[in-house]
Amino acid sequence: MVPSTATAPSANLQISTTVTDRMVVAYGGSLSGGASAMTYNGVSMVQAVLEDSSASTSGNLAGIGLYYLLDADLPTTGGTYAVAATFAVADSHAMVGAVAISGVGQSTSGHVIASTAYHNTSATSIAVTITPLEANSWFINTAYAVTTST
Repeated sequence: MVPSTATAPSANLQISTTVTDRMVVAYGGSLSGGASAMTYNGVSMVQAVLEDSSASTSGNLAGIGLYYLLDADLPTTGGTYAVAATFAVADSHAMVGAVAISGVGQSTSGHVIASTAYHNTSATSIAVTITPLEANSWFINTAYAVTTST
């Protein structure tokens, strides 16, 4: 996770080629909205979900975007590569993060399900109900909470 004041913050993520069925999942969040686009090693990532704070009426949630790339679009040599996010406006609270996982089914037909259903249970907690549609599903969650207190 890397905080930044830029409209295009970035981080680095190391991947291996000794594993199969890889997937890179990345997120970009800020007080001003989620990342509108992300790349890994210069390759555009697929948007799974984008939740902007301007569309939220649920309280202390800011924007976040969740993106992914499957094995076919990842570098064929192991190494450390840049994860970059694009935001509509510069925000001193922008964050970028990523994770590489393996053993992931490579078909997205009906399998990549993203949800932005949430509710605040208090000023400091969020509750989300998750029901997987298939057995042996991966679950990847992102959240970005803010406070306006000083």
